[in-house]
This record gives sequence, C-alpha cells and structure tokens, in this order.
Amino acid sequence: AVDDWYTDPDSNVYQLPTFLGNHDMGRIGHFIQTDNPGAGDAEWTARDRLGTEAGKDYLIAAAAGAFDQYLAHTDMAADAKYLDFVGLMTYDMSVPGGDSLAGHNAPLFSNPRDPDHKSADAAVEAFEAAGVPPSKIVLGVPFYGHVWHVDSAAYNGLYEPGGPTKTW
Repeated sequence: AVDDWYTDPDSNVYQLPTFLGNHDMGRIGHFIQTDNPGAGDAEWTARDRLGTEAGKDYLIAAAAGAFDQYLAHTDMAADAKYLDFVGLMTYDMSVPGGDSLAGHNAPLFSNPRDPDHKSADAAVEAFEAAGVPPSKIVLGVPFYGHVWHVDSAAYNGLYEPGGPTKTW
C-alpha cells in the first residue's frame, strides 16, 4: 500500500480505500486463510503481483488483541510482513463483571493505580517491540463506555473493587 495516500495534498478522496471495522478486517483475514490453507510466501507474492498487474491495490489488515497474551501466541513480526495495517483493539481493557477493579474502558496512558498497567500507549509499545512497524499500527478506539458500581469513594472509585451497576 502507498503510505502517503491520507497525508499527501494531491490525494483524491474518491480513490482511497474504504476502511473496514476491526471485526470486518479479522473476518476478511479468516476468509483468505480458509480459502487458501496451504498458501505460502510465493502464493501471497503472486497474488500481490496479480493485483498490481490488474491495476488494483488490495489491503490486508488484521484486528489484534491489545494485550500481552495475544502477543505471546502470535508472531507479529512475521505477520507484519504481509499486513498493510494492524488494528489494535485498545478497548474493553476494564469491563464490569469481567474485572474486579473499576477502571477505564480505553485508557490512552497507564494509570499508576492500575495493577496491570493497561493502556493504548502500552499496547502500541508492545506491538512495536514485537516487530510491527509504527506505520502499520492503527489504534482502535471505542465510541461507548462502561458503567461501574463501586462502594468506595476513594479515588472516585477508580481501581477500587467494583462490578456491573445494579440499576440504571
């Protein structure tokens, strides 16, 4: 993919690729893999060449969990060679009913009170350290929030024991 499409002043918005949601990108990757279970480097290169000869530029992207366990079970440096973008799902980092401490849904930076130090910044640093070039990282952010029920007023309830709200 051409990296300056979105920043170059002579780009035509009608010629730019349409971005898909993170879950759509993951499904597309799944379909490509399912349709070509034994595909190797040579086949991916041939498909890229075919797209170039046809005058098309296909984007391949993946939605990735923004947490250490995801990185422990993937080889992102190898994957990044074939991906145009890696969408980091940097949301639901603290969920009522799933986590025992009330926290931010999608913190940009880690809060010193968060025992797990989860944040979009930490996820980006971890993916860069795992071999994903910064130019390929797309930050996935939520357009929603979570409501917590906490009994403690300390720190306004942030990183205090909590759970789902009892009423709305």
